[in-house]
Amino acid sequence: MFADFLSFEEEKNPVTLCNCGSQPTDMAPSKKDVHWVHEGLQAFKWVIGGCCPQYVAKPGKVTMAMLGRIAGQYVMLILLGEARAFPRGKLAEINAQQPQAFVELACRPEEFVAELRCNHIHLVYGAFVAELEVRCRTLGIRAIVPGSNGYSR
Repeated sequence: MFADFLSFEEEKNPVTLCNCGSQPTDMAPSKKDVHWVHEGLQAFKWVIGGCCPQYVAKPGKVTMAMLGRIAGQYVMLILLGEARAFPRGKLAEINAQQPQAFVELACRPEEFVAELRCNHIHLVYGAFVAELEVRCRTLGIRAIVPGSNGYSR
């Protein structure tokens, strides 16, 4: 899933992830949970729209990652979390037309906020921190893993 961080309150978990359009329908609990809705974005002079899958992402352990730079050097922010199930009505809190994932982060809120460099992130189901750290070492990228004992490696 490619997504934007749309909502995060330090006192509350989870963060809300969403993007304006297509997301893999395999992230829904089942195919019957995917509702196809008209995407009615009207923020421009021309009409934008089309069919968009609407669902709450299924629960489960997730890994999120994004590339960024610090002083010209690449870093990868790697986050573990747990996608949580919510009723479909929760989608309306931000955008009822688009699929969303609600993820409880496995780190302290201040660690997350301190390392967030942009609003875009990728999400997959499963725990892949070790694999991403190996890839980072291979490519000369510093891995930043909030919530780990070796935070900001």
